[in-house]
Amino acid sequence: MNSLTASMLKEMRKMDNMLHWENLRKVPADALKEIKGGRLNGKSDINPQWRSEAMTKEFGPCGIGWKFEIVNTWTQPAPNNQVMVFVQINLYIKDGDKWSEPIPGFGGDFLVESEKAGLHANDEAYKMATTDALGTAMKMIGVASDVYRGLANDSKYGREKTEQKQQPTSFSQAQQRIAQDKAQERSQQQSGSGIKWDTFWSNTKIFGLNEDQVHLIASEMYQKKVTSLTDVITSQAELNKFTSDLRKHAQKAG
Repeated sequence: MNSLTASMLKEMRKMDNMLHWENLRKVPADALKEIKGGRLNGKSDINPQWRSEAMTKEFGPCGIGWKFEIVNTWTQPAPNNQVMVFVQINLYIKDGDKWSEPIPGFGGDFLVESEKAGLHANDEAYKMATTDALGTAMKMIGVASDVYRGLANDSKYGREKTEQKQQPTSFSQAQQRIAQDKAQERSQQQSGSGIKWDTFWSNTKIFGLNEDQVHLIASEMYQKKVTSLTDVITSQAELNKFTSDLRKHAQKAG
């Protein structure tokens, strides 16, 4: 295995830092809804159920791979005899066997709101404020970041177009093998699994590993001969852990 230079190690750390962000940043078209009217007219509303789905694909089920706690709730008077409720939460994600430090999020909504017919009490205000707080916390780890950065346009991502233009026009023999194996992994994975194989193989190139070396390391880790990673990796959380193990293995070898 080739020695890793200081610059390569720096790039490895950078890719590892951005792993979850890259996996969570894109929002499918069916999870976006344009807001019409009001102060947020023209902006996108993100389906909260998609956020939970994205977190589950990335880290595992809620309560096992990610979780949150309500830290505080309070109400506050608003103009025209209205009342707002606010919720503070802490979000936690599990990477490997360790829980993260708390990721704070704040959210709010109207508990009593003024409408044409008069004041209206919202019995879902606490739930809506909690959902708002979760979205704020999840944003800190990259969930739907393309929307917040303004990269989503008519449900098509400007960044995707840029990345396509920047793809290399030629590959070395080793890169060709990696590309072929990537295609094989994609064809073997179950439809809708959500595993980000493209990001994984980009990381392995930064690590200085080819597909044969990756499969050899996987065989050592799983204590059986591995010719396709889909035989041993069935979720994004498992792939994230394997990527982290690969990085450590490459650093130790370097």
